[in-house]
Amino acid sequence: MQGLKQLIILAILVEAIWENGKMVWEGGKFSYDKLGALLVALMFAFALQADLLSLVGFTPRHSLPGIIGSAFIISRGGNIVHDLIDKINYRRE
Repeated sequence: MQGLKQLIILAILVEAIWENGKMVWEGGKFSYDKLGALLVALMFAFALQADLLSLVGFTPRHSLPGIIGSAFIISRGGNIVHDLIDKINYRRE
């Protein structure tokens, strides 16, 4: 079950990174709001060493990918966190 949870988290993380990248440059326009949210999230993720990959059981050689990935999730706000929790809890039941 741990492996399945890790794959789900990894899939959500990849989607969050891709979608955030698209939102920074959306409709041919640069979004300072999205970039600002990402920079603030990066600041907090690095300051607090927030590493989602380690939290779900991955053992990366370096914490950098997990911290950066965590920042992308954090920058999406509370909705993605609630979606993530719902998806994890749904798989447990």
